[in-house]
Amino acid sequence: MTETELAEKDNTVRFAEAQADPMAAIESLGLTDAVDELEDRGYVVIAPDRVASVEFVERIRDTVLKVAERRTGIRHALDTNGSSGRYKAEPQQPGQFLLYYLLFEDPVFEEWIMNPTLQALIAYRLRYQARLSSLSSFVKSKHGHYGEGLGLHADAPPCTTGRPVGG
Repeated sequence: MTETELAEKDNTVRFAEAQADPMAAIESLGLTDAVDELEDRGYVVIAPDRVASVEFVERIRDTVLKVAERRTGIRHALDTNGSSGRYKAEPQQPGQFLLYYLLFEDPVFEEWIMNPTLQALIAYRLRYQARLSSLSSFVKSKHGHYGEGLGLHADAPPCTTGRPVGG
């Protein structure tokens, strides 16, 4: 088996484990501290090396850049400001645009959503009620215009219960 086939098999096994028993998957992945933080704060930031290898992240990034080039007609790179070129998608502002429907673009995106860490946390937090509605990439130029207050936020409607998320 190739390294990719072994990784895919491992992801499939871990996905099944996460679905069967989220806490067992969380413990086996060493994510109990992350779950504690998730419960305390309502969100958690997972260190990149606990989610994917540097090589895998580079594969995803390179594929996003290729998709951006194919859709915009402009070559994109991390060290330069990009442009949406001929690509028209909403929302779109100077220095930023969204690439929609990435799941259909390359198998690397399927590998990404089957990520064991992601799946374990989703199974735990959403109690098997998760549905993938979209897989997009937000492409932002190096010196883009993101507004004054774009800090940590959720792209979700406000809570209707009056309680904070996770409370």
